[in-house]
Amino acid sequence: MENSNRFVIFGLIFLLIAHLGASHTLHREKRQMYPNSMMATGMMPADDAVNERVSPANVETFINDCLREDLRTYEQQLCRVNAEIMEYVQLKNMVENIQDNAVDGFKTQVNIGGNFFMKAKADHVDRILVDIGLKHFLELTLEEALKFVHMKVKVLTKQADVIRDKSVETRANIKLALLVIGDQTSLHAGTER
Repeated sequence: MENSNRFVIFGLIFLLIAHLGASHTLHREKRQMYPNSMMATGMMPADDAVNERVSPANVETFINDCLREDLRTYEQQLCRVNAEIMEYVQLKNMVENIQDNAVDGFKTQVNIGGNFFMKAKADHVDRILVDIGLKHFLELTLEEALKFVHMKVKVLTKQADVIRDKSVETRANIKLALLVIGDQTSLHAGTER
């Protein structure tokens, strides 16, 4: 095995050991495998402990329980942030449309709940109510609303970029862990011959 592959594998091994070290089932298995005197004195063989923690079954459990769950969480967060960005973009388009076309007011339909709509007429369109977060509304002029929307979209885009980067990193860790499993199985197959 090349030295570069070894560094990658050892790096992942340390990552896996850190995450798997807190596993109670692993400690229970060690107690069954080694006598109490060896566990109490810390005389458990080091190579066996590392090999046990980085066994293909433990790595696969780590991938499924931790990494894939993190990836699913990041994807849900990203969908939520993207939906919020879309709402603010729609608000921006509506405000621009009001500025351009509805100087004297406009007629619309308002959802009053349960997808029931009611006809409405807005006579004064110089100010609108904007949801600024946590269901708090602030009355803003159209120019202030555009500035707020621009700032909010910028902040949400940065949040989406951070979440996307975490998602990419987690996907890379999954691929790296799968490579470790493949390398270990090929190493074990080579030593059994």
